[in-house]
Amino acid sequence: MPNQTTRNFLLLFKRGERISDIFLLRKGFTHNEIKKYKSCGYIAQCGINSSRNNLYVITDLGISARDS
Repeated sequence: MPNQTTRNFLLLFKRGERISDIFLLRKGFTHNEIKKYKSCGYIAQCGINSSRNNLYVITDLGISARDS
């Protein structure tokens, strides 16, 4: 069962949406939270954009966690 912060994270985004780590930090998420979401499979790294920020894509696992 995801905790409240994780649930809030999953409600913000749609599956397949691409986000950068800088965007997440501006939304108030910490580096540790971003690492946790990546290790849990909620997000997957999908490249680096032109300003050298990591890009992530929201995965299917995030959808199933949101629905539970």
